[in-house]
Amino acid sequence: DDVLPLAAPARCAWSPGIYLAKLPGLEKLDFRAEGVYTDSPGFQFSGVNYQNIIYRSGYTNFGNIIGSWVGREGQGIQLWSTYWLTSQSKIQAGYRHQGVGRDFLQGGWLDDISIRSDLMLSRDLALSSMVQYEKWNFPLLSSTTKSNVEISLTLTYRPPWKWISK
Repeated sequence: DDVLPLAAPARCAWSPGIYLAKLPGLEKLDFRAEGVYTDSPGFQFSGVNYQNIIYRSGYTNFGNIIGSWVGREGQGIQLWSTYWLTSQSKIQAGYRHQGVGRDFLQGGWLDDISIRSDLMLSRDLALSSMVQYEKWNFPLLSSTTKSNVEISLTLTYRPPWKWISK
């Protein structure tokens, strides 16, 4: 919310990224990377990004944070790449790391890796699947490192009905 963020870079949250629509030699493969940093050392108080003393709800919209997925006093990186089988079918792999400074709510970290596919089996039938492994440690929530696996499978049928209007 600085008028001139480049004039005070130590106080700003940063979220640079890059998107390559095609990798050289692999025309059906794209790549995205995003880094996030909200652990601003230019402030004397922790958790200063995404709060506001004038508006009681701070940087929120109906209770949802307006800002980065990394939250307050955080740093993170997200990498993901998609292989396009067709314009409607793809396979995507991703990695994410998120960390929070110890001076904000005891800190912590999260890592996850995922692979998903969205496949058009026919004009009317689509299959989506996803597997994600997540490992995290936030001392405020648990004294030990936790991990979990999520698996999702979705079959979608879109009937070829046509609505007749008069």
